[in-house]
Amino acid sequence: MKAVFVHASPEGGRLELREAPDPHAGPGQVVIAVRAASLNRADMLMRRGIYAAGGAGGPPIAGLDCAGEVIAVGDGVSAFAPGDLVMSMAGGSYAERVAVDARRPLPLPASWTFAEGAAAIVGLMTEHDALTTTGGLRPGEAVVVHGAASGVGLAAVALAAHLGAGVVVAVVRRDRTEARALLERLGASHVIAAGTEATFADAVAAATGDHGADLVIDHVGGPWLAETLRCAAPYARIVNIGRLGGGWGELDLDALALKRARVIGSTFRIRDEAEIANVVADLRAGVGDALARGELRPVIDATFPIEHAEAAHARMASDEHLGKIVLELGS
Repeated sequence: MKAVFVHASPEGGRLELREAPDPHAGPGQVVIAVRAASLNRADMLMRRGIYAAGGAGGPPIAGLDCAGEVIAVGDGVSAFAPGDLVMSMAGGSYAERVAVDARRPLPLPASWTFAEGAAAIVGLMTEHDALTTTGGLRPGEAVVVHGAASGVGLAAVALAAHLGAGVVVAVVRRDRTEARALLERLGASHVIAAGTEATFADAVAAATGDHGADLVIDHVGGPWLAETLRCAAPYARIVNIGRLGGGWGELDLDALALKRARVIGSTFRIRDEAEIANVVADLRAGVGDALARGELRPVIDATFPIEHAEAAHARMASDEHLGKIVLELGS
């Protein structure tokens, strides 16, 4: 099969499309014929050698997710059969085939394209887990989403609105008319441009009637940490699931204590298959019916054939995209 390998270097590395061995379905696994895979920021970190990737003994295959058709099942698998159309978190998905634990995939909604499935699955898993299991969202609460114009940020806004948040405040780095319109369409009550100085706490207070944020979904991290605590309501939960702005920031522990707030870290990198299976099961229970109805569709910025993976990565690196970038494979 063809696959895109990452040759990492501190300067950004390079991608190489070449032949690789076909995967086989081990016990409890399925093999997916990949029809689409989306780009994630982790792919860019892999290129710099600072994101752990599966595989050993050579360069890793890029990619974290896919949508496609199940073509083989291993011993003990009853949930899927060859011919099923699925979307799945899947390391090494920039490839014509990938093997994954059979507890990872979700059925591809009947009205969705493969590109939509690949674009949606990681964002849905990440943000549903952050909002519900980790963040404990309750109906009517005020939710603030940092980095709201990113692919996962858009998913967080849509899910927060769908799950009954009272106010959804989208915080972005810069004000773009098209981003503002999209975020409002997805369910944002207010869109705040933080600017280079990361000043948004007063605007969050105004948007929430001086209450503040009950739950912050933070994709930015370090440089926004102090202002994030300022915008938090008493007993707020700040869930950090991304560090687009860096991993270091200042935290006023007195303010944290006085607000009785919590800062919670979350990542999929160290979760085992049982933990990931729980995330998928919770997602299916929480919004599976909505997905089956064709709701919560992802936003796609652009699609590229797998042969143009470098061009797709250049599009992501430009930071001009709005929505997910998708690689398409096969027919």
